[in-house]
Amino acid sequence: MVTRRARRRYAREWLEWQFGRRRLRWRTLKPRDLFGFVTARAQHLKGTSVHALAVGLRSFLRFLEFTGRIRPGLAAAVPCPASPAFPPPAQVLDPGMRLRFLRSFDRRTSAGRRDYAIALCFSELALRANEVAALTLDDVDWRALTVRLRQTKQRRERLLPLPSRVARALAAYLQRSHPAVGHRLLFINLRPPLGRPLPTDGVRNVIRRAFGRCGIKATGPHILRQSWATAAHQHGTDLKRIADVLGHRSVDTTAPYTKVHFEQLRQAALPWPRPQP
Repeated sequence: MVTRRARRRYAREWLEWQFGRRRLRWRTLKPRDLFGFVTARAQHLKGTSVHALAVGLRSFLRFLEFTGRIRPGLAAAVPCPASPAFPPPAQVLDPGMRLRFLRSFDRRTSAGRRDYAIALCFSELALRANEVAALTLDDVDWRALTVRLRQTKQRRERLLPLPSRVARALAAYLQRSHPAVGHRLLFINLRPPLGRPLPTDGVRNVIRRAFGRCGIKATGPHILRQSWATAAHQHGTDLKRIADVLGHRSVDTTAPYTKVHFEQLRQAALPWPRPQP
């Protein structure tokens, strides 16, 4: 679906650039027209987008060739930009840094208990910020130890197991820090105006403040999601299971979490054998 939408958009952009509001005169197309369009658009796009534009335009032109609208071979005139660089491995927290992060929450205070529960939703459940903010009291099944995600990026529900550590943190927060409010959202503002739902940006700021306290250089909580996925893969969890937990429709989206880090590779490498005298 996403690919089809992108290719329709690229085809529409090219048609508007080539013909504007004029009649579509397919037989007037020349290779230089295609080269000119891709070159012009490349000035305003990233490398990955230029590559996707060329692939989408070439696919559309092959369709026009197949239906007899344009002469065969014109699709080959679309320039082939360099393939986008392979992205580096996802940034993750090592176990020591992750432990320091979780210990940075003062669970003697109401806000600390809430923020610790939020942090575990990221680090143990691998949730997105909007998913954490949207959690309600009804989403947690204490008997089955599961949590149901209803408002997700992919607009489909997910049912995840609730680790005992997360369950204990949530119970401590609800029993000791969560006042009676007129809604069912789980995480709330503990400062005036007391009881308002904590928005997505508020959830992110909880994690950013904790990163600042323990010196972690990360812009947001997504690194916790990446760390969970990388650790799960290293412990033998298959890619399909990781994709299901993360809410990815395709394992291709999950694949970057499996890349080898060079530092890990160095640690695993054996010394080069010395020649025998």
